[in-house]
Amino acid sequence: LTTTNATSVLSNAASSNKVFKVNVIYVANVDGTNNADITISVNSAAAGSGTAYHVAKTIVVPADSALVVVGTITRTGGFVQNCGQSLSV
Repeated sequence: LTTTNATSVLSNAASSNKVFKVNVIYVANVDGTNNADITISVNSAAAGSGTAYHVAKTIVVPADSALVVVGTITRTGGFVQNCGQSLSV
């Protein structure tokens, strides 16, 4: 991303009649000098609207490093995103 504003990266419209399963979220900081603070939220409405429920809040990702925020290799891990929700970083 090129902004520090909250950005919807996965949106599930209320009319979709679908449930999304998120198994992994990776965050990478490609800046060679500066740390980055990240916050990831599941929002109660599509397109980043509604109430934000934090998956990760203000976590420092050091320069030139990566972080696995949500990661699983099993079928039971991760989380689901219901109709009318969105995921924002």
